[in-house]
Amino acid sequence: MNSLLRKLTIGGIFLVVAVTPIVVADNFFFPFITGKGFFFRIVVEILVGMWALLAYRDPAYRPKPSYILYAIVALVGVMAIADIFSQNPEKSIWSNYERMEGLVTLIHLLAYFVVSVAVLSTTKLWERLMQVSLAASVYIAGYGVLQYAGALESFQSATRVEATFGNSAYLAVYALINVFFAVFLLMRVHRGDWMRFAQVAYAGTAILNLFVLYHSGTRGTILGLLGGTMLTLLILSFGGKHRAKFRPYALGVIVFAIISAGSLVMFQTSSFVKESPVLSRFAPTAIIQSFVDARLPVWSMAFQGFLERPIFGWGQESFNYVFNEYYDPGMYAQEAWFDRAHNVFLDWLVAGGILGLLAYLALFGSLGYYLWFRPIELSYEEKALFTGLLAAYFIHNIFVFDNLMSYVLFFSILGFVHVLAVGHREVGMLERAERAIGKAVRDDGGADFVQIVVAGALTIAVLYTVNYAPIAQNKELIEALKTPAPSTDLFTQIEQALGNGQITSPEKLDEFLAQFLTGDRLTETKEILASGSVKTVGDAASLVVSAAQREGMMHFKTAIDYQSLGTAEVREHLAIRASQVISSEYVDENLKKEFAVFAATEMAAQAEALSLDARYQYMAGSFLAKIESAVQVPGVASAESYYLRAIELSPKKQMFLMDLGYFYLVRGDTVRALEQLKKAHELETKNESARISYAIGAIYAGDDTLAEQVLLPLGSMGKTDKQVLNAYATKERYAPAIKALEERALTEPNNFELETQLASFYALAGERAKAIKALEHAIELNPEYKAQGEYYIGEIKAGRNP
Repeated sequence: MNSLLRKLTIGGIFLVVAVTPIVVADNFFFPFITGKGFFFRIVVEILVGMWALLAYRDPAYRPKPSYILYAIVALVGVMAIADIFSQNPEKSIWSNYERMEGLVTLIHLLAYFVVSVAVLSTTKLWERLMQVSLAASVYIAGYGVLQYAGALESFQSATRVEATFGNSAYLAVYALINVFFAVFLLMRVHRGDWMRFAQVAYAGTAILNLFVLYHSGTRGTILGLLGGTMLTLLILSFGGKHRAKFRPYALGVIVFAIISAGSLVMFQTSSFVKESPVLSRFAPTAIIQSFVDARLPVWSMAFQGFLERPIFGWGQESFNYVFNEYYDPGMYAQEAWFDRAHNVFLDWLVAGGILGLLAYLALFGSLGYYLWFRPIELSYEEKALFTGLLAAYFIHNIFVFDNLMSYVLFFSILGFVHVLAVGHREVGMLERAERAIGKAVRDDGGADFVQIVVAGALTIAVLYTVNYAPIAQNKELIEALKTPAPSTDLFTQIEQALGNGQITSPEKLDEFLAQFLTGDRLTETKEILASGSVKTVGDAASLVVSAAQREGMMHFKTAIDYQSLGTAEVREHLAIRASQVISSEYVDENLKKEFAVFAATEMAAQAEALSLDARYQYMAGSFLAKIESAVQVPGVASAESYYLRAIELSPKKQMFLMDLGYFYLVRGDTVRALEQLKKAHELETKNESARISYAIGAIYAGDDTLAEQVLLPLGSMGKTDKQVLNAYATKERYAPAIKALEERALTEPNNFELETQLASFYALAGERAKAIKALEHAIELNPEYKAQGEYYIGEIKAGRNP
């Protein structure tokens, strides 16, 4: 039985490495992340059940101490403490669908390590594991090549490949590690019938991975590859039997790096560099711009967060609290929400404090110790190669963050070196005696059955506890998102289908409605349509649209009821869908109200549950601002209170101040609106959006002089911004708008859109002759506008404003 368990466990480990990177769960929310995450967790949990049975039956399979194991246990222990005391312990422990990390994944990685080192007891087995990884990488790299060729769709970018990872950086680090695996196995090819085939296979795999690594366009990983290669060659140049042989190669790589960097500096403005999706990212100006605009401010925030909680940090998945509290307004052009520092070491420093970072660095330190200061079965050249791999991975981690597969491969390297360091020792005297005493019991068929039942029951319990609710919730969220939003296109599609006479039988009606509805909603809608109570095709289409929205609402409710790791994400998408429903003219009014109350209640619950998270205070305020004038939700605070709480938690976030300012504008409170919009503008005057918003606030407040002064740095483009013109039109102050448009028209006499805007404002101001002249000029500039322009001219001549 032990032999069978061992073989199954080894097969399971190979399965993790082979299948996890390939899994894309199309029917899951975040399919590239959740599919891999759930697969990894489920397989590892099964492996732990089999390993536990093995370890109980045979002490040889129990963990053997090493500094590597101590470092991993220390990391898990420190992070457990940090996560328990984080701002959001549930997210720190369980993570969310977007990341699928947290303490749960860290524990699974520890389990993967323990099981792997227990059963992969020989170098040959670890070589097989690397071969399995390379086989999977060939499939994945092939996918990337097809994306590059345009035969398969790229999901993240039209110019960068990401294969089955859905993220170019994730693919890059995966390819990086597999390049080193391929070179390691190439170095181990011995003479024999298969030598030439193996050499070609490993070299080809390395080249294929290098190709997708380059075309991922991930700067940090490519720099890591160069740095790791250079370090490997430098080590080989100063030690080992063949050091003289490697010195020219090391010098060549150094010269290549210098020439490449110099060429990029000299030719960064050339079309060759500008038109290359990869080289353009390495142009010095692009690197500096990216560093100054994003990396430097985020790294600064991360360090400030560390200083606030230096010992155990904020817990995993808690960088958002640091980002909000120490937000730099200079990042206005970047994405609104960062949940990572884009530097693995700073991420661990924030998540686990100095203890967490030291524990993580101990992983690298323990590897280096065993590679160079303890006798292990690796040649000098192989040690140099693995040192280069660690350096490449280290450099990569300076610029981006880890993902599940980079963790799995890194922990595989940890396991390989651990086994080389501690060996697969013989069973000691006491353990042999223990085996002898208990042999009769352990070999008894009845005892085997009991052990299997107990291990199986515990494994099933863990599988259910860890995976059932998150997977079920994920599926419900996807079902909710599959229900079509209440758009004009949807209404038209349904109206045409119901009115063109093609649905001639109950069966065809069933088939058609099943595209949008299931279960009770399908039955109810079909019965209503069949009853004849719906008089027009338009009303029938509205009925179906409304039923589809109720279908979606039911899925949202079921998803939230699971109260699992994705509840916050479910509520975010609920608010988005509710906004669409409320603004739709095709949805029943009672359903609109029901949807609004449901979404408001849930967003308020989310804001209350995470009262220190500015994101959910802002989202609650933003949603309530849309509905509270029409719908009162009992027990839910006002939109204003949530906005103010968000600003309290993140006082430098211009987006919050601007939205609160517009909230006040809509309600006619121009004094407080101008106050908030002024604050937003003054936080970062380079932010054109904040500047325009401040000017709009001034226009609403009746201060045209202030508006002109604020817009002055933007020139004529700022004064004629559509939002600014709409503000003038809303306040019926046409003269400043006309003046700005006329000034711009002097420098852009052939601007068709400008002429139509001038015509509109002339008409509103009663200057009909000028309006007609502007329209005639617009027709000259764009003959296709002739029919519409002449219609407007006719309306104006008739004394009407079109």
